[in-house]
Amino acid sequence: MRGVIGEINQAGEAAQEASKNFEGFFVAGEALKSFGESGLEGIKSLIEPTMELDAAQRHLATILPAGAKGMRQLKEVTEAAEKASVAMNVSTEQGIQNVYLGLGAGLKLKDAITNMNVSMAIAKQTGGDLSETGRVLAHVVTNFGDKSASASAQIRKFGDMMNYVVRQGDVKDINEFTSGLTMAMGAAKAANVDFPTLAAVLVGFQKANITGSEAGSGVIEMVQAMAKGFGKLGVPLASFKNGSLDVIGSLQNLKRWLGEGTISVRQFQEISKSLGARGTRLLTLKPEELQQLHDMTNGAQAAGSVNQGLSITMAGLGEQLGRVVQAWTQLKEAIGGPILSPLTQMAGYLVEAVKWMTELAKAHSQIAKFAVTFVAIGSALAFLVGTALVAVAAFAFIPAAVVAALPYIALVGAGIAGVGALILAFHRQVVSALSAVGAFIKG
Repeated sequence: MRGVIGEINQAGEAAQEASKNFEGFFVAGEALKSFGESGLEGIKSLIEPTMELDAAQRHLATILPAGAKGMRQLKEVTEAAEKASVAMNVSTEQGIQNVYLGLGAGLKLKDAITNMNVSMAIAKQTGGDLSETGRVLAHVVTNFGDKSASASAQIRKFGDMMNYVVRQGDVKDINEFTSGLTMAMGAAKAANVDFPTLAAVLVGFQKANITGSEAGSGVIEMVQAMAKGFGKLGVPLASFKNGSLDVIGSLQNLKRWLGEGTISVRQFQEISKSLGARGTRLLTLKPEELQQLHDMTNGAQAAGSVNQGLSITMAGLGEQLGRVVQAWTQLKEAIGGPILSPLTQMAGYLVEAVKWMTELAKAHSQIAKFAVTFVAIGSALAFLVGTALVAVAAFAFIPAAVVAALPYIALVGAGIAGVGALILAFHRQVVSALSAVGAFIKG
């Protein structure tokens, strides 16, 4: 603080000596300030991407094991997300968030990384949300997958199915499909309906303009109507050898009960009474189309559809340029990473310093004391930014002497400009106040 007092006194003496040249004093200060700030702007562009990555990593770390194991897993996920970022023109943070959701759905770390790669590839080519697609795919695998088979293989299989049915069906994008899927998944699993059938029925409702979550509600109502209403109509429920409900077979039985041609008023009244008003929506489904889509989704046609579609999507010029941007962002993150530790530590010290300065200002309302507090805060900020700049110099090959000087050039320039502007406005009062500050503190 005594050093700051000395600087203030020197500023007062300089102001007196420069009293005949106030305008030049102000202009020179502004020039120095601009030079210092322009040097800091490049550093800011390095720190911001790193802060976003750091936030995503810390979010993921909350569900990883503690200690060295968690650190290894965090590194593994980050490296996988960085690789996916450049390959698919997505941010590293989006990849990390995708893994977070996969782990939350019950996947192991290795499988969650596979889920990230497959689901983001689906989202890229079908206009979907990167995180939501990953979350839904993970739940599809945990609800419909074969527990005795490799989870990663199941992820690729169900990913191909989801991708294929969206591309072949009357679906706007994967978000519309996953919205219905999220709504219907529980009811379908409870009724032991397999995934290809569920996917085909959702697309069947989409074609009848019953979309998104409404299509999911349609599946729930369909299952309930079959369980409660088909018996009242005298329509037999179809089932597989394992005893599970055969949805498409049951719809075919309903079609045979209705007969050919238009549904009569009497039939519609009976169906409405037995199935309920909302249950009648299953009449929009065409069992032959559902069977065809089911077989295609569960067959060889769907295999490999994710990789095939991604290669076509990523061949576009916009995506290729985006990959360059992602690679450049990763370079900035690599340079900015070493800054965060000293910067975070210094920020903690600065918080305590600012608290002390605030209390100081509250205890002493005199304008001179406030001036001291203001200058002290500026000095602390300069120290904080200076530390970060020196750290960047070590990694970005910026001459250390120049980097270290930039914040002080900006601070001194701002001080000179500020003093010059005040002198222009108040002259004698400012000179007197600056000269008196040191004596006030020494007291």
